[in-house]
Amino acid sequence: GEASPILQQFGASDHAPIQISQNVLKKALDKHEIDHAQLIGTGSAIQAPLAVFASKRGDDHIVLLTEVAHASGNVIAALELNRQRDQYLVNDIRSLHPMDA
Repeated sequence: GEASPILQQFGASDHAPIQISQNVLKKALDKHEIDHAQLIGTGSAIQAPLAVFASKRGDDHIVLLTEVAHASGNVIAALELNRQRDQYLVNDIRSLHPMDA
């Protein structure tokens, strides 16, 4: 979906959808052991994060603390904002993992 007003306040374009690649989903499931039910809740949790942090990767990246609970801590999402993918502008979820991972 489109970036929420909260994400827009931190630089996400309102014209760029939020997307996640198959590789990031696979890594979240296999390496970080986030289960399917937790992944389903992550979409809405990203739109209304508990906290937003600057990323060491630069101004076009943010880190979101979500309400999605995991045994190793709440799930966090790393986003690259306003990324050009092919001919499309997207807000790209680059990583999903528990806070302590």
